[in-house]
Amino acid sequence: MKTLYLNQGCNIVVDTEDNSVDRLESQRESISRIYLAKEPMHVVFGSGEYSRELDVKKDDLIIVFYDGAFKNKVIAVKSKDWVANLKDYNKREEEAKLEWAKAQASEKCECACDACTNCVG
Repeated sequence: MKTLYLNQGCNIVVDTEDNSVDRLESQRESISRIYLAKEPMHVVFGSGEYSRELDVKKDDLIIVFYDGAFKNKVIAVKSKDWVANLKDYNKREEEAKLEWAKAQASEKCECACDACTNCVG
C-alpha cells in the first residue's frame, strides 16, 4: 500500500514495499459555483445547448463547472466533511455580521438630527 503525504504546497507518494517515491498530480477543478442544498429539490441547469436535471437531497453539494470541456457541467456530490466545513464557515460569517451590526447599533453619533436612528439628541 502507498501513502500520500500532503501539505499546502506539495505532495509525495511513498510505496513502502519497493521504497519508491512519486508525485500525485492535482486535477483540473474548474469549479464555477458550489451550492449547498438546504432541502430535497429538483435542479434544472442550462447553459447554451447543454441542459441537465438532477434530484438532490438535503446537504448535497451542487457543483457547477465553468470549463466547457467537461461532459457533465453540473453534478451533485455527497460529502459530510465538505458540508461540515461549509456550515462551520457560514456560521462564523453570520456571527461576524451580527457582531458588526451590534457594534454599529451601539455607536452614537453627535449630530442630533431626526434622520439618524443612532442620534443622542
